Amino acid sequence: MALSKRELDELKPWVEKTVKRVLGFSEPTVVTAALNCVGKGMDKKKAADHLKPFLDDSTLRFVDKLFEAVEEGRSSRHSKSNSDRNRKRELKVRSTLHPLLL
Repeated sequence: MALSKRELDELKPWVEKTVKRVLGFSEPTVVTAALNCVGKGMDKKKAADHLKPFLDDSTLRFVDKLFEAVEEGRSSRHSKSNSDRNRKRELKVRSTLHPLLL
């Protein structure tokens, strides 16, 4: 599943930090390539094949971490949206029961 622009923007600082840790220096080309992989919805194998020229022996470890970060981001956004939805529902119920509760 491809990521939205907002999701990619949220993921970018993590990718920048991880690329710097893996390579030992900042490399915007690798950051862009990694974000393009997840942005286009590539699976792990395709992403690894695409990033191998940049990361060599660190590719599989990096791709695993990248996909974990994507899943964690989705999980946290999903639980946050459910929490927001529940909070709104609760406020709506309260307001219909007694307008002074708000």
